[in-house]
Amino acid sequence: LNLANAIYNHALELYNEIHHRRGIAACTFSLGKVILRMQEMESAETTFSRALSLWQDIGDNWWIAETHQAIGDLHLQKMQLNDAESSLCRALDIYTTKVHSRTNEAKTRRSIGCLHILRGQFEDSRQVLQYALELDIAASNRLGQGQSYRYLGDMFLKKGDLEDAELSYTNALRLFFKIEGYQATPCLLDLGKVWVRQGKIKKSDAEDAVFLRVCCDAESQDKETGLPNASRK
Repeated sequence: LNLANAIYNHALELYNEIHHRRGIAACTFSLGKVILRMQEMESAETTFSRALSLWQDIGDNWWIAETHQAIGDLHLQKMQLNDAESSLCRALDIYTTKVHSRTNEAKTRRSIGCLHILRGQFEDSRQVLQYALELDIAASNRLGQGQSYRYLGDMFLKKGDLEDAELSYTNALRLFFKIEGYQATPCLLDLGKVWVRQGKIKKSDAEDAVFLRVCCDAESQDKETGLPNASRK
């Protein structure tokens, strides 16, 4: 991350030297992403705000929406829910009225679904996430489908609907195993929490991603009980 930070700052200097507006804006946005991953929240927000101003001057609606989305997600991480809602709604308005991108609309709706989860508005969250899933299916966006299923799992788990949580996480994992392996591990760990609360596995096994992966293998599932054959209970 430090190397990426240095590279983007150097690129930004070069773009400034040649007065390349789009290059400056894009590089500023990417730099904000790196700073956010470094957990420097205030600096990231300042950088995103600078990028937003640059894209607004250029008039690129897609990038304006992307930057509002990034700012909204940052506010979600900071638990500044009203600010998050404001930024995400701006992004959604642009995606639906000016950009007309189902994939990006679904991405923003997923973030809004997470916002509802944090507020305890489970039915609102379910409706928003279900619609995001439908958009992802229409756009053949399998990664987005997996993410929508995972957030639905988060919502059901927090609500206490363990069977629906298990089903949602399982659907997400079927997609993640095929296309985005790195997304599977956190989803596996979430599914492990469900299995612990259902009494299917011991709590000590819930953080063993390899064990959980075996449990998810269709060939290792007991057809009668649904319990993982590899369970150490």
